[in-house]
Amino acid sequence: MLEPVRQYARERLEASGEAGQVRERHAKYYLALAEEAEPKLRGSGQVGWLGRLELEHANLRAALSWMLDPRDAEPEERVGMGLRLAAAVWQLWISYGQVNEGREWLERGLSVGADGGTREGALRGGRGKRHGQRDGP
Repeated sequence: MLEPVRQYARERLEASGEAGQVRERHAKYYLALAEEAEPKLRGSGQVGWLGRLELEHANLRAALSWMLDPRDAEPEERVGMGLRLAAAVWQLWISYGQVNEGREWLERGLSVGADGGTREGALRGGRGKRHGQRDGP
């Protein structure tokens, strides 16, 4: 039942001409959430924040998909946002055994293109984050 409702809502949103603005607001919200959560994913509130991000995993993926869409005419700002989001939720992927997914998002962002500072930060973070990590329990 939910899929027909979702499809209808998507069609209405596209017809409104505001789909791009809504997707951008959605992506910026989830980037802000992830960046707020990132430093708390290693402290005493880790369990609560991991749970919250896990509940929002589909929305995080949707935001990453939009940010890292290679068909975008001007991807640089969005790619930078996508790399920041992928780096911010790295601990989520480690905790749930989804390191390959995180690595795939980072690689996708780097292949789409980003400015030098964003690329350098993602590469530096990716080296430290992937060292000694693997998928699975």
